[in-house]
Amino acid sequence: MSMKKEIPLECPQCHKKTPFTMWQSINTESEPSMKEAVRNKSAFLFHCSSCGRETMINYNFLYHQPEDNLLIQFSADDENADEFLSMLESGDETLHQFSEQGYVIRLTRSLNHFVEKLLIFDEGLDDRLIEIYKVLVLMQYFKQNPETNAAIEAYFYSDKDGDKQIHIVADGQYECSVAFNPELYHDLENNFGAHLPALNESQPVIDEDWAFDMFEAGK
Repeated sequence: MSMKKEIPLECPQCHKKTPFTMWQSINTESEPSMKEAVRNKSAFLFHCSSCGRETMINYNFLYHQPEDNLLIQFSADDENADEFLSMLESGDETLHQFSEQGYVIRLTRSLNHFVEKLLIFDEGLDDRLIEIYKVLVLMQYFKQNPETNAAIEAYFYSDKDGDKQIHIVADGQYECSVAFNPELYHDLENNFGAHLPALNESQPVIDEDWAFDMFEAGK
């Protein structure tokens, strides 16, 4: 079951208020249209009815995709993230039921990483191996650009034609792309896969820090 509420938001440009639908939980079985709305981020786009300005709104919500046994908490603040992790650790009854049913449970802290997780699972890939893959891409980028002072991030991307890439973002701006190599992914699967627990038994925070730790441990 999905839960939502409509709240008035003030436009940062003209300061007029416009109703905005904020989702507390999204269930793609009861709200199938939201499956695409979160992927294209329209679910988080505030459109001012007065001046027309569009603003991306970050807010906490739980995403439930029952047809794929997938549960992702998006936390826009540390307090919400800590609360979710605490619920997992304390054996919260509802979350425990999802775990018992074999759900993959994840926590993300940015909309880009949230959408990235969806794209990874849409492709039937392991997000842990993708994070390790991205570490290799980042290491190569820094090797080729040793003087960079920018904050560099990497994101998995798959377009509508099925072409997969790793996008490099520098200081929040698109920098370049590297074609996704299935052979390298399968090499990582062979090297790391046997040492990883089942996908639904892994920890909820799978990110760059986790991948660097795994990469160092696997050297």
